[in-house]
Amino acid sequence: MAELGEHRQFRGVNFVMNRQQINSASAFGTSLILAATSVILAPKVSQMALLPQIIYALFATIGFYSIFTLLKRGLTRYYLRGILGKWYYVTAPFSFSSFKDANYAVMTFYISAKGNLDYKVDLYPTRKGLEEPGSERSRGHAYTKSCRYHEADRKLDLVFNVNYAGETGQATRDGRLFLRFVEAGHLEGDWVSEVSLHTDDSLQERQLSTGRMIAARPDKFFEITDKALKNAIDTKV
Repeated sequence: MAELGEHRQFRGVNFVMNRQQINSASAFGTSLILAATSVILAPKVSQMALLPQIIYALFATIGFYSIFTLLKRGLTRYYLRGILGKWYYVTAPFSFSSFKDANYAVMTFYISAKGNLDYKVDLYPTRKGLEEPGSERSRGHAYTKSCRYHEADRKLDLVFNVNYAGETGQATRDGRLFLRFVEAGHLEGDWVSEVSLHTDDSLQERQLSTGRMIAARPDKFFEITDKALKNAIDTKV
């Protein structure tokens, strides 16, 4: 899938323009603290011998870098506060094949050690896996290859990989997911992916999978999905 390969350029450059703003704000805050500290401590440091001044400079550099890192992480978390944390979702495929590509899942967005927006997912075969945690065995796990938030459009663009466990044979899925905020705590979107079916460590076949996702915060999820299901039934009738 050429489109996936082209999209990997996004890796490590999530929310680019706002990251630059966050870096600038963090650097500005650190410089203010540095200026205030220098005014207070400069007279005392100037009276020290050379070795203590070197030690002071070393610890000051480490300290101010730590302050910059903390400010940056704090501002990033504030900027992404509407996304970070736990979500529930349900998927419904548009295209049907021998592989059942429908799941309920727990999805958690977080900031990685490198400062990127990432997510991890635990997939369940039925709604019971969300209603009664621990009642069902996960049928697979997903993670992001890249994740980009478009603030102006309130949209998320993700490249993902899924590994399915406990299936007849094994399956992996690589694809793209496009989500948009319907309202705070409510996301909807579509995906397109390629499913690779394996038997005895050999590739059996590849299939195209497309579908729709509805995601919501846990306290809203069942109300939103029940309403969507009712509307779908009413529309068919």
